[in-house]
Amino acid sequence: HISGEGPQERDKLNSLTMKSIICGLLVVLCLLVNVESKCVGQVHISGEGPQERDKLNSLTMKSIICGLLVVLCLLVNVESKCVGQVHISGEGPTYVMSPGGDGARISGNTSLELKYDSGATYTQQCAEKFTPDIFRRFYVLDKSLSFTADVSAIGCGCNAAFYFILAPAINANQQPDPTQCGDYYCDANHVCGIYCPEIDLMEANRAAMQVTPHRCNAPQGKHYTWCDGSGCGVNTKYLGNNYGYGTKYVINTQHPFNVTYHFKTTGGIFSSMTTTVSQGSKQFSFTHDEHRCGNGYLSSLTDAFKQGLVLTTSYWSGNTGSVMSWLDVPPCSASEGCAKAGSAVFSNIRVF
Repeated sequence: HISGEGPQERDKLNSLTMKSIICGLLVVLCLLVNVESKCVGQVHISGEGPQERDKLNSLTMKSIICGLLVVLCLLVNVESKCVGQVHISGEGPTYVMSPGGDGARISGNTSLELKYDSGATYTQQCAEKFTPDIFRRFYVLDKSLSFTADVSAIGCGCNAAFYFILAPAINANQQPDPTQCGDYYCDANHVCGIYCPEIDLMEANRAAMQVTPHRCNAPQGKHYTWCDGSGCGVNTKYLGNNYGYGTKYVINTQHPFNVTYHFKTTGGIFSSMTTTVSQGSKQFSFTHDEHRCGNGYLSSLTDAFKQGLVLTTSYWSGNTGSVMSWLDVPPCSASEGCAKAGSAVFSNIRVF
């Protein structure tokens, strides 16, 4: 539920249901028009014409009609990219769109669940495809953002990510670009072919969590030619027993926990980001600032923040555990690959 808004997503689902019904009716009609003939074949009877040739022509026409109906069925039942509507406190009507498959699911109107090898982005419209202006923009300077995370099922070698990017991707011709991924995605590691600033609010599994802003060189117009793929990261694996799977940790990832970020400016310039991870009465905090990241690092991200950042998520891994060694080794072993099990859950997002 979003106050002041109607049941747009219900209407969207009803539309998709109607498409499925139409598809089913077309398949039935296809079967009816293409019933196999009982005719064995053609023989010559002196004094009679080629009646069976006409029969075969009729069957050929039925097959063509059947083929066209199947194509029409596929066209009307194309899967929507829209996962559903989600409530974000402090923001307007918000939806979740996923670039493909059924790996993302909305639960309870506040919770996003991601299966392995899936991702989703928060948008301001519900649509069947991504467009450059569909993204919800978050303006968070001198504000806080918080959410609840559940990574209890996300083991070593896996990465459940919740982060900001400056989408849509802009190419060297200063035009929005769907990129090789087809959803206008960009990031600091050039994953889909175009760079843009990125703030990794959380890359995590149940053993470790990292928070990483990524700066870029000054853009040429709106096109970025290079970004710092490594970024300025703070990782819980270097923070003692603050985070881990079990009761000995301050934050026990066997259970959901809350993360809050405050984005501070000094004289209108982005100057620090404080992360607080809490669970019940327990918590720990750390801060990214110019002292930690280097002079000018965070301030160079100011313009990206002022343009409004796009919130996106993913649940992924490399082919081997060593690919994620930067995230979780130790305490994990580089030989332990991602089990690709369970779901990452992000819920109760607030901007305040």
